[in-house]
Amino acid sequence: MRNLRKSLLTNKITFLIALSLFFSYIETILPKFTPFFKLGLPNTIVLSALNFNFPSFFLLICAKTFISSLFGGTLLSPFFLISICQSFISSFVMFFLNKLNLLMQKRLFSIYGISICGASISSFIQILLCSVYLGKGTFVILGPMLVFAIFSGFFTAFLSEYLKISKNMNFLINKINKMQKKLELQESSNSQKNLQTQQLQKKKKIIERINLNPKMSKMLIIFLAILTFSTFLVQNVFMLCVFLIISFSIQIVSGKQIKFFNHVVLWFFVIFCAILVPNGEVLFKIGSFFITKGAVFSGITKSLKLSIVASLSLSLCSMDFTIKKSFFFTKVMEDFRFLMQIFNESDGNIFKKIKKTFEIE
Repeated sequence: MRNLRKSLLTNKITFLIALSLFFSYIETILPKFTPFFKLGLPNTIVLSALNFNFPSFFLLICAKTFISSLFGGTLLSPFFLISICQSFISSFVMFFLNKLNLLMQKRLFSIYGISICGASISSFIQILLCSVYLGKGTFVILGPMLVFAIFSGFFTAFLSEYLKISKNMNFLINKINKMQKKLELQESSNSQKNLQTQQLQKKKKIIERINLNPKMSKMLIIFLAILTFSTFLVQNVFMLCVFLIISFSIQIVSGKQIKFFNHVVLWFFVIFCAILVPNGEVLFKIGSFFITKGAVFSGITKSLKLSIVASLSLSLCSMDFTIKKSFFFTKVMEDFRFLMQIFNESDGNIFKKIKKTFEIE
């Protein structure tokens, strides 16, 4: 009985992590004009797990943060540290606010209040940590971010309530398990054909051939780590441009698409934050505002460094880690795969597809 409960809990945790990856994908479809103003749709799974016991909730947040970073390709970048801090702090605040409701036997905070509070704390932590690297100019967007957090927190809570994730969780898990069993039957009948197809596919990508060689795979991981840490020691713009070309080349070889728009948005934001803090010789002024040489140089170097480590992180996530072979990670990715299958096979716009995925009429 104890093993059965543990198995059910594991299934719920892996499903919720897969669901956070699903919502992360949905968020990439939606337009984004700065690195920070995001709806935070993956937080719907945090709201859906507030009634978990603390050890299970802690495991969920740990696994969600790490796997999301691995999947999103931010493991080697400063964004990973920011993600850990804001995710842990905001999630635990929401968890304890919910427990306070239960302890006081009153509804002190609605799900909307808890969600807005978590989103606001997450925004503050992001800006606070970003200011350590980008400078005090980052605080200029704290006000707009907190206003946006009210909207995003409200929307996340609404989505969680509308989709009834907690209520529909067992139904969705059973649905995915049925799809998995059906697929296993199909694969067993075509095992030889699939094996040949996999072998042909492995010959197509260099990164897959590297993953077949454990020594080469480890060497590449070490090289990516060294290149990442070396990036933060370089101050010469020309050398950083060379590093950027190398990182883009590695990303292409690893089979990851380069999204130049995201890099341009990042450069614009970092340089904008840098010039808000004057430093060095004045290049020109706009009214009472001075644009200085030191600030522009600082913004360019910092933006290039962030692009390099972001690109290298994406390359790293294509590597065949031991964790990727674990049952837990495999189960998460299988659940995510089937959620995406249901979503992609549904007709209509993005909202209709989401409704269909969760069987909402």
